[in-house]
Amino acid sequence: MTGSPSQPVDGDLQQRTSPTGRPRPDQADLAPPTDGVERVVGLRAELAHAGAAVSVVSLIGDVDLASRHVLAVALDGAAVAAGVGGRVVLDLDRVSFMGACGLGLVLAAHATASGLGGAVILVLDGDAPAARAVSLLVGAGPDIHPTLTAALAAAAA
Repeated sequence: MTGSPSQPVDGDLQQRTSPTGRPRPDQADLAPPTDGVERVVGLRAELAHAGAAVSVVSLIGDVDLASRHVLAVALDGAAVAAGVGGRVVLDLDRVSFMGACGLGLVLAAHATASGLGGAVILVLDGDAPAARAVSLLVGAGPDIHPTLTAALAAAAA
């Protein structure tokens, strides 16, 4: 049976509309903004070594339910690289959002590292976007330092 013009048969309507029936945006609507501000969709993690038994993880973007696996893999990799009793420095200065799942991962990594004689040390300026959420960890989790230099000094001590 063939469809009439008002009743597409092959999913043509689904290609032109969203699940809510609204028209889908065209490619121009999806173009990145041109205001010069870098935007990271999701989360990016960069791992570096800062000497014997010290790994640095720098995060860029949002730590939320959809991106928690990036943080989990980065923390695991840093912990393995630092070794038993090592220090993981987690730089959160470029995190634009820190959800509860991210806080939970940081606390879990801190507990695991502490149990093995190591530590997780956070880098977070008080004016950074994630500072308010991370302030919930004060007293219950890792030490927080305002600069990478200060955090690396603490890791070396």
